[in-house]
Amino acid sequence: MERVSGFKVKDEFGRETEQGYKSAITGMTLKNDPERVRGIRGKLVLFEESGKFPNLETAWRVSQPSMEDDDGTAFGLMIAFGTGGTEGCVTAGNKVYTRDGRLVNIEDLHMSDGIIGYDVEAQQIYGNNISHINKPI
Repeated sequence: MERVSGFKVKDEFGRETEQGYKSAITGMTLKNDPERVRGIRGKLVLFEESGKFPNLETAWRVSQPSMEDDDGTAFGLMIAFGTGGTEGCVTAGNKVYTRDGRLVNIEDLHMSDGIIGYDVEAQQIYGNNISHINKPI
């Protein structure tokens, strides 16, 4: 799936030209093939229902260079979210980021680790304290 923003304008001869930013939104399924995203650049990559994706970490590593300049400076944001199942709860094996940026399994998370959160309204990533932990399913 791909959608491109913009609009068409007719000149005095009736010829249409595309105007606007022409920003594109591309949606794809990896179907457990993390290599599928290699080389696709963007400012925002969302891994939806990532909790059950067995190759999430590989897909993340494959996508990461596409979100960075040549010197390694990030210009985009990658977010993984969702359990991807019908359990209705975070399941063992889901990956989360600690406040200091380590990627760990949810069942290995400790109160003192903190967790990374994303404020959608402010469009910022921030470290958060953990107030309680329920044992994952």
